[in-house]
Amino acid sequence: MKKHLVVAPLLCVAFTVGGCGAGDETPVADDATPASTPTGSSAPTEPEPTAPEVPPATGARLTLPSAAVRVPDDDWVARPADQGSGGAFLLNGRGGVTLMEVPTLTDDPDLDHLVELTLDSAKANNPFPMRLGEPREVDGVEMPLIEGSGGGKHVTILRSVVLDPAATILLELRTTGPASLHRERLESMLATWRWR
Repeated sequence: MKKHLVVAPLLCVAFTVGGCGAGDETPVADDATPASTPTGSSAPTEPEPTAPEVPPATGARLTLPSAAVRVPDDDWVARPADQGSGGAFLLNGRGGVTLMEVPTLTDDPDLDHLVELTLDSAKANNPFPMRLGEPREVDGVEMPLIEGSGGGKHVTILRSVVLDPAATILLELRTTGPASLHRERLESMLATWRWR
């Protein structure tokens, strides 16, 4: 297994969902109306059930020299990544995955600097705000995350470095549609990520 650079958490996550629909809001009680207080003893509340885990992706496997991951499902047309760059896309134009591994000029690449450059590029090349999110643990390695949404479009970028030999890795997922579907696709892919 390759050695990986692990980075401390950067910032908290903030998914922005464009255009929250009407009817999603819960009516707020008038401030002048006193809240009713229950009489008698209250029973302990049971914890809410957690959402079920997203099943792992079942599409084609994209393989880099240092890692491999599956695309969400068979609707995604895959382009091999074994030479260091590849990805997948939906024929309807509503999604794309880019996967790259690029050798570095130094044996000790600065992941923080790489993430800053990636964030600057993402801000310049997307019509909606892009920001650092909470790093994700992916197959035992923490990967910085950059994300943004707007107008029903969503982008998530994960970066990492490997040190044997030194290279930078990028996974970028772009989708159009509900934010929940974007998150499901991302989670399904990350569940299949394996370092080689």
